[in-house]
Amino acid sequence: GIPQGARITAHHADVSVEGDLIRFRDEAAKAHDTEKLHLLFNNAGIGGGGSIVDTDRDEWERTFNVCWGGVYYGVRTFLPMMLNADEGHIIN
Repeated sequence: GIPQGARITAHHADVSVEGDLIRFRDEAAKAHDTEKLHLLFNNAGIGGGGSIVDTDRDEWERTFNVCWGGVYYGVRTFLPMMLNADEGHIIN
């Protein structure tokens, strides 16, 4: 069960778009009335890429933007909230 008083919210964001993550952070901070974050589960990823010879560059770019860019944007976006907390952990 969920501890009494705990709140769970759901938010939609494309992790390869920095603006989506900033909006997500701001919505979550407001919904939970906090400026602190103790845990960041930063684990978005997709398969893709394919053959460097035969596959369109757009497929490689999308894969790179989600798998690397998502981790980078996630840390940059949520780090200020983590620094406001007495301790924090990032799980990539």
